[in-house]
Amino acid sequence: MIDAHADSTGPIVIRSNGTAYVAWERPTSGADADAVLFCVIPPGSRCKKPVRLPIPDGQGLEQAVTQPYPELGTAGVVYVVGPRYVLDDNVIWTSSNGGASFSAGHVVPNSYVGDLTVDDVLAVPVPGDPSNVIFDVASTGVGLGFSLTGNLVAECTALSACTVNFNVGNDILGATLGFGGTGLVEAYWDLPTKGNPTVSYVWSPYETPFGNYWHGPIKVTSGVNARLAGGPRGLFLLSQDFVGKRSQATRLDVRKWDTSTHRFGPPMTVVDDTLSSGSDIIGGFGEDAATGALYVVWEGQSSHGAFIRLWISKDGGAKWSVAHDIAGIRTDYGGPARLAVTKGKGFLTYDDGGLVLVDLSHL
Repeated sequence: MIDAHADSTGPIVIRSNGTAYVAWERPTSGADADAVLFCVIPPGSRCKKPVRLPIPDGQGLEQAVTQPYPELGTAGVVYVVGPRYVLDDNVIWTSSNGGASFSAGHVVPNSYVGDLTVDDVLAVPVPGDPSNVIFDVASTGVGLGFSLTGNLVAECTALSACTVNFNVGNDILGATLGFGGTGLVEAYWDLPTKGNPTVSYVWSPYETPFGNYWHGPIKVTSGVNARLAGGPRGLFLLSQDFVGKRSQATRLDVRKWDTSTHRFGPPMTVVDDTLSSGSDIIGGFGEDAATGALYVVWEGQSSHGAFIRLWISKDGGAKWSVAHDIAGIRTDYGGPARLAVTKGKGFLTYDDGGLVLVDLSHL
């Protein structure tokens, strides 16, 4: 366990050399905001020296950050993004030395949009300029992007270039963003109008990543808890699908994004688990950044109690390994689990009465 007192799930990212980076928050005493913590995890090691990041304008409850998360820039550059709900802004901390130390924190106002969460932001290189990175926003209505060039954080001011609009209603339960090779893809699930919730997506041509309007949405399946994962094998969608007239979504399906048709392909079933699906369970999904192997996490039940289970596919989802019971659940699993894997090595983080880190290198 990284932190027995953590108050968030601990999003984690990884570089090609196997070094991982995780950020989380920890409650403090009195009327102070939660502490924002960050840690570098060497390959096959653990978090040894967490760094506390300074909140730039005070420690009161109104300055509180909710679910900080790391993003990777160019070599040696690491960002931590800290959404603040009360102040409706985000604090961006920047490290130019691999996470050993950070800037004081730069405040980016959200203006008229909602907060950026870990599932709302995708860091992608700007075409023709590998030193520039776009943090693109997926939201339930209007998104705002901002760019980072080196250590300069600048909020987009040309709203016609930064605003993304799509009409999907006001009953969205969750969303996730990915890059489909030729366009940005957002998957989300919403409240049902008839029957079960639906997993849908919208996409935008990559040539205009902040185009005013997205194409879609198009229904993919009747399901919930959509998760996107991208890498060298392409973009994949994981969803927890309804089967027949079952009242619970029991089947984990993976679909691959087709860059020519701009559609998700047929479902490839990971498992149909009627025993474990007494309620909607938010799983985890990741793609090996080097090999393209797919990793799916699910909360499973056995005669020994509740477990975090992991399946691996090395052929793009056609075949899956037997389930690995990689960790027991002690109190109350909080999803989604976060995966960061490269060259078959990496880590899983999840909330179980504290922030838990699982080394996946032995699988």
